[in-house]
Parts: sequence; structure tokens; C-alpha cells
Amino acid sequence: MSAEKANVVFDGGTQEDRDRLIELFEEFWAANDVFDSPQLERTWSKSPDRVHFNSNGHTYYGLNDWLNIWDYYRPRFQSVSPGKRGDTRVIIREGMALVADAEIERKWEWIGEGEPPALLSNPRVRATMVYVKEDGDWRVAHVHYSSAASGPRPDQVA
Repeated sequence: MSAEKANVVFDGGTQEDRDRLIELFEEFWAANDVFDSPQLERTWSKSPDRVHFNSNGHTYYGLNDWLNIWDYYRPRFQSVSPGKRGDTRVIIREGMALVADAEIERKWEWIGEGEPPALLSNPRVRATMVYVKEDGDWRVAHVHYSSAASGPRPDQVA
């Protein structure tokens, strides 16, 4: 994950919170590139009520669901290059933070059997991650992915 911080806009929080949230955000995406379960366990909330909306269109609840999908994908995907952060916005309020990135670039190759899943058709993804303070540190409590479109928005077409 790109370590450049020039493209991050912050609203609220201490410098310590800001630094930690970006560190965790980048650690998460580095783990996501290679389905690194131990790293996910260090960043994801321990609460089984947390929810993840995956780019495969399915909903996952709690850490165990997420670890299961990574166990499924790990032998089927291979990272071609590390992900790169895009336009990142961070809002921090008391014990909750929102980190949204408009264009994370990730490059995977399908090495599984059969047709590759649709989520590989677009290497650019948007991500919204909600973090909560648990036991004095930030943890991911919710993630929502969607595909990032290319070209002008419909309202910008002449």
C-alpha cells in the first residue's frame, strides 16, 4: 500500500489517532492483498456483530466469517502488485472513525479453477471502513466495498 499521506484529508482527531488510523488502513490493505489472516486478526474488531459487505456482493458477520472467505480466496487469487491508496478521507469523532477511499487499486490474478469471479473485472475499488476504539486502540468494525467507475460521471457528460 502506498505510504504517501499527501492525498489524505482529515476531519477531527488527534495527530496520534490520525497516524494510527492510516497505519491500520494501510496494514489492512497489505493483508488484503495476500489474505494474511493473522494481520486481519490484529486489525479487525473481536465483536461477532461487526459486518463486512464484500465486493463479491455478499455480507459477512464477525471475524470468523471474514477469515473463512479469505481461506477460500487465498489458494485462488495471487497478488500481482501491492494495492495503492487513492483519495482518502478520514473523519474522527470520539471513539469512532470513518475512513473512505475513492479509488484503491489492487491487482490480483485468478489462479483458481473455472471462470474468475466478477470482482476481478475491475482492479479499482472504493472502500468505506468504520473503526471503533476497543481496549485503547482502533479496530475495524465495518467495511463496505464497491467498484470504482472510470470515465466521467453521468452528470458531467456534455
